Amino acid sequence: MPVAPTWRQKAADKNEILLSLLVNKVPMRRILEVAGVGPQTLYRKIEFFEQQCLAFAAAHESRLRSMEFGHVDLATDRQDYLVNWGSHLNRLSFMVRAVATAERRSGFVLGIHPNFDPGIGAVEVEHMARLNGDVAREPYARQRPRFWLLSDYARTANRREENAARSGAEVQDQRTRARSFDSADPFDEHFVQTAPSRGVQIRQEYVLMAHFLLLEEFFRGARRITLFMDQDAGLRTAALVGFNERIRRGELEAFHVRSEKELTVDQRDQSLARSERALQQFMTKHPGLSRTDAAVLWLKEVITGVLKDGKNPTPWAQHPLCDRAEPGKCISLLTVRAQNDPALLAKAALTAGLKPIDRFFMSIRRRISLLERPISTPSNAQRTCHIYAPYNPAVACQLLNIFRVIYNYHLGGAQDKSTPAMRLGLLDRRISLAEIIGTPRRTSGG
Repeated sequence: MPVAPTWRQKAADKNEILLSLLVNKVPMRRILEVAGVGPQTLYRKIEFFEQQCLAFAAAHESRLRSMEFGHVDLATDRQDYLVNWGSHLNRLSFMVRAVATAERRSGFVLGIHPNFDPGIGAVEVEHMARLNGDVAREPYARQRPRFWLLSDYARTANRREENAARSGAEVQDQRTRARSFDSADPFDEHFVQTAPSRGVQIRQEYVLMAHFLLLEEFFRGARRITLFMDQDAGLRTAALVGFNERIRRGELEAFHVRSEKELTVDQRDQSLARSERALQQFMTKHPGLSRTDAAVLWLKEVITGVLKDGKNPTPWAQHPLCDRAEPGKCISLLTVRAQNDPALLAKAALTAGLKPIDRFFMSIRRRISLLERPISTPSNAQRTCHIYAPYNPAVACQLLNIFRVIYNYHLGGAQDKSTPAMRLGLLDRRISLAEIIGTPRRTSGG
């Protein structure tokens, strides 16, 4: 039977203010001062908030499986979060890497999944691996292949030392190949790896494939899907596996999308001016077309051209519609078939971009102090203790789960004031923080 989630809970009257402070960029020490609670109370509250947010999301997002959709556009990317070293014996930071997907029209985020499992310990995993012989096997041949073993970190460190002995150009070339189409290992963890102080790290391939399998389950009722992804070989491989049946039926098109995000403000303006001139020149050659129709015709012509090369994925093609968020935008088709229709592909590619998921990731950085971007790069910061970064990877994962629910159901748009859940059709109103954390629990006998 349902019971109040705050039953027998201390400081229940402070739940709403604590949750509000957590998702409004207030540092942890300031939260303790404002709310007048101790560290252990705050961490217990974070765990409670995550449980309630996940229960709320499960109750509503289960409807996605039975909803009817026409054409769905999805944007997928990954983001890294720094976790401070938890021991003076091992002063290397740990990087939590999470994958997330947003629906384009609504901005609704369909899960954020990190490469970390707090429910099991590294010592337990290592002990089981020694008992069943997994230590001596390659990861793919293990009984529990999804876990990183402590011995795996040693092998990764040795490989990195070997790479460091090469010339800088060779090392940089290897990092470039990790993001390229022809990467030998699309799931290669090319950044510095160290074991988390608590919990266990999950291999990227299992996180990514599970993510796309969940998306396939959510959008059973979608007639067609267009998937836009960052230039990432791991994302590409996992998406093609997860959506295999839909791709085979011709019901999904997938594109890599890249843009010149590292440009300065002036450089962005120059890039946008070049893109606009190119589109205007194209419209001059094809008078009578609207801007949208001209963009579709542009894409049809460039897609027809790249398909002739016979490569899979196709070479990069310039997109005609760029903006400040994505200057110099280019696309590459990943679902090359013998029966590709350039006209249909052009219409699917018209809305190409990663802005929906970029907006969510940007909100995480701006709203959660523990997950803000470190000032120095991860490669230079492995032995640096960052003032706001968490020491426990589980806390980072809990905050990601919490914020996804707050973002989808509570935060309204600047113009229409509607939440992503409202725009997607899951709910007809904005949900308060009190309602989210007040989701009833069920007892074991209920």
